[in-house]
Amino acid sequence: MNEAHREPASPAGQGWRPRESVLPEAIVGPKRVPEPDRVPADPGASDVLVGVARAVHERSEGASDPPKIVWTFRLERYDAAGNRLQPVPVEMRGRSFEGAISEGDTLEVRARWREGTTLRASRATNLTTGAVVQAKGYGSPWLLLGLLVAGLAIVVVLIVIGIHETNKPRHTQQRPTTFQQA
Repeated sequence: MNEAHREPASPAGQGWRPRESVLPEAIVGPKRVPEPDRVPADPGASDVLVGVARAVHERSEGASDPPKIVWTFRLERYDAAGNRLQPVPVEMRGRSFEGAISEGDTLEVRARWREGTTLRASRATNLTTGAVVQAKGYGSPWLLLGLLVAGLAIVVVLIVIGIHETNKPRHTQQRPTTFQQA
């Protein structure tokens, strides 16, 4: 190897290595290697994605209290032969999160994804830590849609009742007039 391209030496005379490769397996435990993704029959769609989280970012959106938290990351995947597959951009949104995702964690995400789109997930399994990562604070989109439709239906019913009551002929009873003689 050319001297100019040699890794910098540590005080022990070795080049830099990630911590887990330096520590003996007895201390760290056996290294968990995820199984590579199955290549789906329809390459444009898949339901279970396994890969390594890269470019993990967190940001806040909105002025609500508490603000909406958005996690974004790229899921780098490989097939059984070790060939790199198309990375999957992932976005998770919630008021809070249960669990954690760090750079380099191996994740399993169960959601439908189409190539060229961002996968919006509310749940993932962190295979590195064994934890389930879940966005909290927002219900199912179908539940929210159902509540919105029910609210609109109530408003429409109240308007119809109001119009009906306004157009109803008013029956006034005439009271007999009695005069008292003094």
